[in-house]
This record gives sequence, C-alpha cells and structure tokens, in this order.
Amino acid sequence: MKTRIVASLRVVSITCLGALVAINAGCSDASPPADPAPAAPAQAPAQAPAQAPAQAPAQAPAQAPAAPMATGGGEPLPTAASIEKAPKPPSDQGTVLTVMGVRFPLPPEFRQVPPANQMRLAEVQVADASGDPAKVSTIAFSTAGGTVEANLDRWTRQVLDEAGQPAKSSISERETSGVKWSHIESTGHFVGMGEGPAKPAWMLRGAVVKLPKGLLFVKMTGPAEAMKAHGAGFDAMMSGMTLPQ
Repeated sequence: MKTRIVASLRVVSITCLGALVAINAGCSDASPPADPAPAAPAQAPAQAPAQAPAQAPAQAPAQAPAAPMATGGGEPLPTAASIEKAPKPPSDQGTVLTVMGVRFPLPPEFRQVPPANQMRLAEVQVADASGDPAKVSTIAFSTAGGTVEANLDRWTRQVLDEAGQPAKSSISERETSGVKWSHIESTGHFVGMGEGPAKPAWMLRGAVVKLPKGLLFVKMTGPAEAMKAHGAGFDAMMSGMTLPQ
C-alpha cells in the first residue's frame, strides 16, 4: 500500500515538474514579440530627413523667377536693365525758351547762350551767314519798370541817324495768344547805352510784352543786312509765344 502511494506521488511530482517546464518554455516563447516594438521609431527618422530637404530647395528656385516675368496679360514686366535702355522722351531744350512764364519757340538758327550780364534773364544768338563772329545778332530778354512808351522812347534814342538824332523808328501794336505787345524797328548808328563805340548800319528790333508780372523786353540787335534776314525768325518766335494755362 505504501509503495503505491509513493509511486503515485512520484507520478504527480513528475507531472507537476513537466507542467512547470512547459509553462517556463511557453513564457520564454511569448516574450520575443516585444523586441520588434523599437523598430517603429527606427524607421520614422530615417524617412523624414530623406524627403524634407530634397523637395524644399528643388521647388523654391524653380518658382521664384516666374513671378516677375509676366503680368496677368502675359506681357513681361520692365526690369532695371530695360528701363535704363528705354528711349528717353524728346526734350524741348534748345528749341523752346521760357522767360517769365512765357514760352518762345526758337527757330533752328536761334541758339540760346548764357546771359552776358546779370541784367538779362536770357540770351539768344543768331550767327551771320558769313560766319564772322563780329556780325552775330543778339537777342536779350530782360525786365524793368516804367511804362511801355517810356521804354520804347529809350530804345529809339539808342539808334541815331547821320545828324546824331534818333533815327526814324517803326512802332506797331500787336497781340498774340491774348497777350498784347509793342513791336519796334530802327536802323542807323547803334550807340546802345553808351557802352561802346557807335556801330554804323546796325538795326534794333524789339518787343515790349505786357505780362501780369510786369513788362518783358525782347531786344534784338545786329548788322542791318543780317537782321533783315532774321526778321522772319524773330516774328515766328514772337507770334508763337504762349503762356501757361
């Protein structure tokens, strides 16, 4: 009887020992699946750096130049280089003279020069056909006080006849663009304001323009023959004068 009990206990012990071994084996077999878990963070950083730098620089330079090249209508916008090379609008410098707000068109042979003295607002010279600098005709633009009649009388006394008296002058009243002005012509010995010796066979052609700001004097002097040739140009200059609107 005791032998059977002992044998039974041995069987139970062996069975329990086998069960424990099986449990341990099962536990050891179940633990490895936890190892693949760290593989997930290993893949995420590997993909992020590879894609982000490759796409950002490749797209930015390709799209940036396209913006300034064309407008909504498809026409190219001007660049700094194209603006610099673009033709400049024509200037009227040298062809139009502005004095006291009045614009005077200058004929091709009329050339503006720096004023010879401070009394002149502007000065224009007309070369003689011979090219002789002593025969250049000069137009002086100036202003002063006094009446129109007093200034015309002053001009008539600057040109004398053979007897030393004021030469006969031709004076007329004219109007251009609503501006009234007096025209004068006189030929003889030009003594001017006494600044030099008398010049024989000389002509004075002038205009006194009545402006809101005062009187504007346009005085042209030169050799009589040359002055006759420049008469049409002087008339064109005066008849073409305009005031700003």
